[in-house]
Amino acid sequence: MSDKQAEIGNTEEVGLGKHLRALRTSRGLSVRSAAGGAGITPGGLSQIERGEKTPSLGALRKILGALGTGMAEFFSSLERCGEGSGIVFRSHQLTTVASSEGVSLLGLPGAPEKRVIQLLHETYAPRH
Repeated sequence: MSDKQAEIGNTEEVGLGKHLRALRTSRGLSVRSAAGGAGITPGGLSQIERGEKTPSLGALRKILGALGTGMAEFFSSLERCGEGSGIVFRSHQLTTVASSEGVSLLGLPGAPEKRVIQLLHETYAPRH
């Protein structure tokens, strides 16, 4: 992984962790109680909140459960705060990469060389 890719990834992890911490403190929970409710160590949760560690989807789901929220609510609130830039994309934000004969290939907005991974969405027209 290049230094630039690590920098981009770390920026997104810090935003996610910062938002998790804000959510936890708004609920009046300590790191210890939130981590206990999620079944992870307080040190692990602290590392996630500081952007030093990336949670798996399963771990994130457990943390959010302990905080009384779900994935959809969490990521949509990230987007409303402006911290989720690059995490959640709406269909109108996708760019057309290729299109022919009822098949369209869409990519994420922004320069592909600045992304660690390029995700593509394929849509096929129904056959009659």
